[in-house]
Formats: sequence, C-alpha cells, structure tokens
Amino acid sequence: MEANAKSGFSIVEVALALLVVGVGLMGVFSLFPQGTDLNRKSIQDTQIGLFAEYVLNGFRYQAEQVQWDDVDNSSAFKISALGTKWAWDGAPEVVAGSGVKAIVYRPYQKSDIEEMAFRYEFQVYSVAGRPDVKAFVLNVWPGQFGVLVGTNVFYTEVYNYSAK
Repeated sequence: MEANAKSGFSIVEVALALLVVGVGLMGVFSLFPQGTDLNRKSIQDTQIGLFAEYVLNGFRYQAEQVQWDDVDNSSAFKISALGTKWAWDGAPEVVAGSGVKAIVYRPYQKSDIEEMAFRYEFQVYSVAGRPDVKAFVLNVWPGQFGVLVGTNVFYTEVYNYSAK
C-alpha cells in the first residue's frame, strides 16, 4: 500500500448511490396513494355490506309485523334508522320504493362529521307464481353525491310465514 493513498468514496460514487436510493424511494412512495385509495374502498365496501345486512334483515322483520299486502313499494313500508339516537345524530329511516334516496350518518352530537353516506334504492317485487313470496332488491352506491356507477346489488326473498 502506498503511504499517500486515500480510502473512502468519491463524490461521484456518493452521488450515484444517492440517485439509486432516490429512485427506489420514489417507487415506494408512489404506492402510498394507491394503498390509501384501496383502504378507503375496503372501508366503503364493509360499510355498504353492513348497511345492506341491516336493511334486508330489518325489512324481513318488518314484513312479519304488517299485513302481507302492505309489503310493497310504498313509503309506508319502512324501517327505523340504523342504530340508536345515541349513536347517530338524526339518522333517517330507510324507506321502500323506487327512486334513489340519500342517507347520511353523523356521530351523535357531532353533526359536522360525516361518518357514512350512501345512496340506495330498495324495492319489493312479487315472485311470479308465488303469492306467498316477495323479492327484496337493494341497490347501494357509496357516498352522498356523484355518478351512480359501481352499483352494489343485494337480493333476498321473503316467505310469508304468518299467512296474514
């Protein structure tokens, strides 16, 4: 070894190493917006699924409480708001009938925060040849505003157990 030899990296080597690390970090950071968008969509899908379960089960229960002829697409066929008055600030009832309706859930005493918002259409259909069965179809869209694309469709059939 030479006595005057210097060990270490040159400025060019350090700059190239930083360039390689920088390009790698840019690739990693570009994944964050996609990850947060997928997280938001998965939360929406979960909320829509829970809302649909509540609506279909609520209307199934309501169908057992009223006359079978009253199980129809009228605003009289409705279920109470999701949750209690202590959970949501003025949550509206869910109503049957054609036409898209918006529903917004805001935490109790925090009316400036929108926890969940959907647009839905809940319809009741008679099943051909089966006067004792009705079909419930629930269409749900995420958000309170926007284009109605990406419909989430939920379907169930309800049998008239009480023969009312």
